Amino acid sequence: MLPPGPRHQTGFSLLEVIVAFLVFALIASVVLAIVSRGLVGAEQTARYQHAVMLAESLLDRVSVDIPPAGSRFTGESGGTLRWTLQVEAAPGFDGPSMHLLRAEAIVEFDANRRVVLTTLVPAGS
Repeated sequence: MLPPGPRHQTGFSLLEVIVAFLVFALIASVVLAIVSRGLVGAEQTARYQHAVMLAESLLDRVSVDIPPAGSRFTGESGGTLRWTLQVEAAPGFDGPSMHLLRAEAIVEFDANRRVVLTTLVPAGS
């Protein structure tokens, strides 16, 4: 028989285990929130870059196939991007031997975001 005396504990008490799980849960929830925001931001950036590339592509096409002043084209790309291409005369930029057109590409993405790019191109003869 062992003499009565202080008992030596081995291992962790239930309270210590619960506190450790609570600390771990708090840290995990903060990390998951940060990762989630990062993924949402990356997705928004990818949609923005796609919209900019589409607008640049539309303006490049105008430089090659020059439409007449007053033209307006619309369409969709991939079901998520809506675009409008407008071509107007740019009389303030005309020179003595050159007439310019102002081409504007508008690409709408998400609920209320859009990209607007504008360029000047020489008018066709």
